[in-house]
Amino acid sequence: MVVETYRDRDKGVLGGLKVKNVVTGKVTDLKVSDRYVVMKLGTTQTSVCGVFAAGDVQEKKYRQAVTAAGTG
Repeated sequence: MVVETYRDRDKGVLGGLKVKNVVTGKVTDLKVSDRYVVMKLGTTQTSVCGVFAAGDVQEKKYRQAVTAAGTG
């Protein structure tokens, strides 16, 4: 679970996340790099262990319909 986000002061963009393990309660630092997260098509799996894709990021086929329905 994300408990905090922080900026990279030099670049002025997202620098990382503080992520809490909901089982152990341990908080770890997940730094953001300039790399992309690659998704495995048809699944929620990504190239980053423990990071999953969901919603509009993962499902391109129905993205427009879901967005339209959500806006009324």
